Amino acid sequence: MTCKPGQRVFLCTFTGVVASFGLTIGYAWYLRSPGHRRALEAEISEFVGMPVGFDRLAPLAFHAQAFEGVRASLWDAGPQVFACSRATWVEQLVGDEVGYHLHLRDGWLIVGTPEWRRFEYERLIAAGLQHDFADLGLQRVRLEDFDLRWVQDEFELRAQQASGVIDFTRDGEGSALLTCGAMNGQSVDEPIAISARFTSGAALDFHQVQLEIPRSTLDAFNLDEALGGPVCAGEFSGDVRFTQTDGRPRWSFRGSLFDADLAELTRRLPGGPYTGTANLIVDRAEVEQRRLETLEFTGELGGILIGQIWPGLDPNRRAQTDLFVREARFQDGSVELLSVAGRIYGLDVQRATDLWGQGRVTGVAEVTIHSLIVLDDHLHTADVEVHVLPPEGEPGLIDRRTLALAAKELLGVEVAGMLPEQVEYAEFGARLKLDGDQLRVLGTHGEDGRTMLTIRLFGRDVGLVRQPDRTFTVPEPMAWLRTRAMRYDADDVRSWWTTGRFAAPADSSETGE
Repeated sequence: MTCKPGQRVFLCTFTGVVASFGLTIGYAWYLRSPGHRRALEAEISEFVGMPVGFDRLAPLAFHAQAFEGVRASLWDAGPQVFACSRATWVEQLVGDEVGYHLHLRDGWLIVGTPEWRRFEYERLIAAGLQHDFADLGLQRVRLEDFDLRWVQDEFELRAQQASGVIDFTRDGEGSALLTCGAMNGQSVDEPIAISARFTSGAALDFHQVQLEIPRSTLDAFNLDEALGGPVCAGEFSGDVRFTQTDGRPRWSFRGSLFDADLAELTRRLPGGPYTGTANLIVDRAEVEQRRLETLEFTGELGGILIGQIWPGLDPNRRAQTDLFVREARFQDGSVELLSVAGRIYGLDVQRATDLWGQGRVTGVAEVTIHSLIVLDDHLHTADVEVHVLPPEGEPGLIDRRTLALAAKELLGVEVAGMLPEQVEYAEFGARLKLDGDQLRVLGTHGEDGRTMLTIRLFGRDVGLVRQPDRTFTVPEPMAWLRTRAMRYDADDVRSWWTTGRFAAPADSSETGE
């Protein structure tokens, strides 16, 4: 039978459609076949430098493919470091340019395991980023609902529910903007923001990585291993930044610490843990090559036990101090500026005078630091007020040696022969004002407020020592302490600091130094 022209056209058209459809079905079947999947896995694994596998390949169109059940390991049969339920590769028109976008959904990425070594971190980073993405045409990677994990021997950080984009420019620059809704399993009220800038290619270079953390409880940071025990109290908000200068890594910190328990944070410090609470605002802290170079902060430290800092002065740990740091700046191990105020209470005066070795006074001291300023490692000014109270239920006593020394130094008179072995005091205190090397010693009580010591004789209160009408030139205290410390053996100084028992050097005729 002879076909008419119209029939021939129809048959040709139908045959073409069927053939095209058949070819499409055949090509789609081939893309889904185990053979093609294995070939593609091998090609991708060779490219990224680590074993990569996936469960299924789902072609979406001629310009888009979806990989399902994607996973990657650091080496064959090694620890798995990446997984996602679906990865979509799309050719997309952005403006006037055609580029490729990669969309990764519902997955996780781990950097480090406890048994990993340094070169394996570098291998993982190199495998993922040491490619010329401009030549590949990759313009953007989008992450959706990812779990980013950083694991080291004593620290683990998990940024969960992370989403965001990583963009690449034609000149090889990369930038990342991510947010996450939970950290180490704890949800945060506001998203944590992560940003980064880097140059891809063989000369991989991270210019900056920054983590902005909203106010979160300290237990969300999983610091138990790093700090030697549970961290349950306190909150933190701020940012952490990583940069490189001339190839040297540098970490910068800035933020606020609220109601932290010093005992939980200082277990591993020498002499720790230290009792107290901390509320600090860190304006700047910089660490380069594991060395703290710069620290600037303000804030409050409360309830610190003097006996933990200076055991020899307060072995029973009854005295405490509260400090308000108005401003503190430390640079390369030196004090550029330290301005503090505060108070010390419950200090056993007898213990302090025993350490001094120039007499004995019984009672409890309360010290008010109105102001203390250190500039460039030198004590610049100080305004300190000391009040001594009698022991509870007992009279306060001052021995003759102490009174005689005070009268001679302050008033220039000898009174040793006029006094009994011990004298009971009614009020005892002084206000010390230091400006450079000039010291003024002021009274604290009496009718005119100029009396320093009131003693009790035969049932009457008698003002015995009044403030001197002159100033004293004193050596710079910190320099004086450094000079004196050089005269002693380090073990002797350590023993005196911790026990209060200390012998003067053999070449010294002085006592109690």
